[in-house]
Amino acid sequence: MSKNLTAYLLDFLHNPIWYLLIVAGLVLLISVDYLPWWLAGLVALIWGVWLVAKPASDAEQGAPVNSDLARLQGYVDQTLAYKAQIDRVIKSSINTHNQFYIQQLARQLETCSQAVSDLVQRLNYLRQDELIHHDLQSVPQAITELENRLAQTENGRLTPQLSQLLRLRQNQYALLQQLEQSMWQTEIQLEHTLTLLGTIYSQLLISQATNDIADYGRISASIDEEMHRLSDQLESLREVKGLAWTEPLIAEGTSV
Repeated sequence: MSKNLTAYLLDFLHNPIWYLLIVAGLVLLISVDYLPWWLAGLVALIWGVWLVAKPASDAEQGAPVNSDLARLQGYVDQTLAYKAQIDRVIKSSINTHNQFYIQQLARQLETCSQAVSDLVQRLNYLRQDELIHHDLQSVPQAITELENRLAQTENGRLTPQLSQLLRLRQNQYALLQQLEQSMWQTEIQLEHTLTLLGTIYSQLLISQATNDIADYGRISASIDEEMHRLSDQLESLREVKGLAWTEPLIAEGTSV
């Protein structure tokens, strides 16, 4: 069956209007004794169950991606929420002695929120990269097949090329694992940033409620340090993704 015919048939089966028309036609045939009732009922039952189950199956398959998107967007939304609230608190401060640090803190919060947004955007791009998902599944299988082929080959001329290809595949998989680890480390860093912002917000609220003077210098230093961590994490993701294999897959003039 061609792909076009298969797609057309699936579209036909997905359409509930055609389902209702066909079932009505079957009922009509039953009424004039042209069709056994049990056959019409079986068709209606199987088709109906499939129509109900198909959207649920599609939703389940899309859940991991949607869940990743929602979780990553949550980092950005929560960061902006903390930024807005902290801005509100520091703008209401009447302590003129800390105006330098207060203004600096406002600028740092803007930079920090942008850094979180950039990191989430990069992470989201990598999470949705189909090649990465494909390679994480296919490369280990390719390594196993190459190891078996290398162990079974009796052609001495092929051994160096197979060994080289196996080494390259192993290097590729090591980089993929490094990338996967970096992505999880990035999410941990984002969680750390949110925790820091939440802590700072709580400290400012307590200082405001007790009329104490918040240590804006220390708060500014902690955010500055956090921005360096975010910047390092973003650079780490770029470096891992940007790595290339300069060694040729197959030696020139040879074939596997």
